[in-house]
Amino acid sequence: ECKTTFDGRGSIPLGIGTLPIMSAVDRLSLSFYREIGANRFEARGWVGESTKLTVDATIDVDDAVAQVSQAFASTSVKELRIWVSVRTLFNALRMGAHMVELLAGFPSITSLTVKRDRPDDLFRTLACCTSGGAPICAGLENLSVHHRLDSGATEAQFDSTCDLIESTLQRRASLGSRLKKFTFRCEGVRRMGPG
Repeated sequence: ECKTTFDGRGSIPLGIGTLPIMSAVDRLSLSFYREIGANRFEARGWVGESTKLTVDATIDVDDAVAQVSQAFASTSVKELRIWVSVRTLFNALRMGAHMVELLAGFPSITSLTVKRDRPDDLFRTLACCTSGGAPICAGLENLSVHHRLDSGATEAQFDSTCDLIESTLQRRASLGSRLKKFTFRCEGVRRMGPG
């Protein structure tokens, strides 16, 4: 087991990807969260049911997603989980701008779970194709998205998100990348205002 904790300001060691265990990790969880006075990142990797990799780091939001993409990219990962704790951190990380880069680093995933505020950039990314013309993460079979509506979200915004989801899934299916299971959980629908 490789259990590693990195503390220090703003750095995820890029050499993580060269560790032999990274070529065996088949499930990976990437979490970005805020702790009192610090932005944090945690990665956990499993081989089968055994935890084989733990990385915990204080991050600098300016290049954290690029560092994670570079350090953890792997063709052996089949299940990927991405969690961003709050919208302000999501925005500070510029996660939307880096989503293609992040998912492109995991071309073999068959299962993706994402928990965050607005999922629009995720679905825009999933609508993208690689340079070879295949959908990004073409083997994706199971997609689970946990979405939390903003307190000021309107029905029109929600409808727009739903339209984007539908068009993305249709596009992927037309390119031969059809999901077997799609779960979309949305919190805050009751407090949504009219469009």
